[in-house]
Amino acid sequence: MDVTHTQDSNDSCTIDRLAKEHGVTFRLVNLLGSGSIRGALDVKNLALMIRNADYAVRGGFNGMILRFRTPRASVIAYRSGKFIVIGAKSPAVADLVIQKFQDILQKSGAPHELVSFKIHNFCAACDLKFRKIAYKDASAQYEPELFPGLIYRMLVPKCTMLVFISGKIVITGFQKIEDGEQALCNIFPVLCKFRIQREECSSCSDSADDESEAIL
Repeated sequence: MDVTHTQDSNDSCTIDRLAKEHGVTFRLVNLLGSGSIRGALDVKNLALMIRNADYAVRGGFNGMILRFRTPRASVIAYRSGKFIVIGAKSPAVADLVIQKFQDILQKSGAPHELVSFKIHNFCAACDLKFRKIAYKDASAQYEPELFPGLIYRMLVPKCTMLVFISGKIVITGFQKIEDGEQALCNIFPVLCKFRIQREECSSCSDSADDESEAIL
């Protein structure tokens, strides 16, 4: 079954509608972004000066890891001035972390002018409020010996989904928040069809195929 073929029939589907009608939740839990500061950074000495910062050299990695508690996120900075932001749960939080990073650099007497910053991908956690799912699909990968969830790679929008028997989903690799929401709208009617627990669902089938097996 090709989930991408269901997109045309789900144009009216929105996260707000799924939440209102089915109790589905969608929340961002992480993002990955990178940027650069104008000028070289003495990351080794900065790590000694800055609180909650560590300097690490291992396996080709040579940089400073700066951990923020509020908001909870981390910045990995390199000598070249390039840095990575991980752990932020929204673009607004990422902007706040970068501003704090710049303030710390300025107080330390280091270069702090921001040249660029770009978010590369997001990660979201979803809950379909299902009891169980029996999902069998030739385009999905399920190897319980290696990983307890089903791995589904969606082409449009491009992302990877980790589907668990509880009805919880992790969506990774999408570059826009709208893409993550659309991916959930695309997969929702398909997973409804493979529910083990029969519940009322007006937009999809209430029974699983006889050939489907509980593979999650």
